[in-house]
Amino acid sequence: MIYSQNENATTFIFQDGEYYINDILNVTKENIKFIGLSKNPKSVHIIQNNSEKDGLNIITNNFTMQFISVHVEYNDKIALIVASANNLYIDSCYFYGNKTTFTIYFAGPKTLKAGQSTIDGYNNNILDQNNVFKNNVVYSQWSGDAVSFSLQNNGIFHNNIVRGGKLVIYMCKNSDINKNIFYDSINTGIHISFPSHNVSIINNKIYECIASGIKSSNQTEHGFIGKSPYNLIIKNNFIYDAKIYAIELNNAYKCLITGNKLISTDIYGIYVLASSGVTISKNKISYFDVAIWFETTLNSTVMNNTFLSVYPSQGKNIVKLSDDSSYNSIRDNRSKGTIIYDKYINPSKTIGNDIFNNTHEEYYDIAEEMECMK
Repeated sequence: MIYSQNENATTFIFQDGEYYINDILNVTKENIKFIGLSKNPKSVHIIQNNSEKDGLNIITNNFTMQFISVHVEYNDKIALIVASANNLYIDSCYFYGNKTTFTIYFAGPKTLKAGQSTIDGYNNNILDQNNVFKNNVVYSQWSGDAVSFSLQNNGIFHNNIVRGGKLVIYMCKNSDINKNIFYDSINTGIHISFPSHNVSIINNKIYECIASGIKSSNQTEHGFIGKSPYNLIIKNNFIYDAKIYAIELNNAYKCLITGNKLISTDIYGIYVLASSGVTISKNKISYFDVAIWFETTLNSTVMNNTFLSVYPSQGKNIVKLSDDSSYNSIRDNRSKGTIIYDKYINPSKTIGNDIFNNTHEEYYDIAEEMECMK
């Protein structure tokens, strides 16, 4: 409990110091504000003292929290839970998690149960609305979802730093993931689960994640929901040293990948599986094994991209199509550097693939090499 002499108080000002709690801090009243007085989250700490309890549980609308650190570092306990809550504003806070579960969990409406209930809720826009999480720092050591942004509509996740874990966008609509930085995730950097519609992943930086930088795949917990144009935009992101793929699309339909800079991926720059209607344009991919690989992918386009096979790395292929990838267009791309094998692989079993007007130069100048690292 947080006590006040005024039972109708809605704004709670936290002076510098450490505030220990021994139970979950439930917020159920609307229009509550938690504000750190010094506007420095390193000076105000809410610390869970009970290893069997989560931290903050927000089940209300119009909640604001700014300039506060929350510590819940016990395994299996969550620092911040948000459920059946709308119009939240979480800004300039630090969150310290653990090795076995979420640090931040935006859970969506509590009324939705696993299975058809969640599918119906998604289809009928029964989602939490207008929640904002910005300018925060999240610490995690879990290979699962450090931050779960689930069942949100018009959600904003901006200017955050996530260290050691991944962000999962799970069955969200009309949401914006912008200008975040991800360091050293022990899994993916950003994972989006389909169905999710009209989600934009723009201007993020992802450094040295163990798996793929950005990944999409179908959710499996609630059963098949059908496929419709997702209109996913992955734009102007910087991904460095992803240990599997920089961008990995599974089961995508109508998605745009443009303007990204993908550097030093251990396997493929962009891998697209079982997808259709994907456009990959104006990206710069350097230090790769295979720059782009389509597998079981149809009616997609790769155009106006730049590929640099930078010494001492030697790329194997620029674009590789599997036997069952057809009706794709690969055009107007340029590549430089040493490519060991065929630059563009189009097996004879494919149908209707057009590969034309792509150019290659064996050498590049030092300015191009330096620019690709910026």
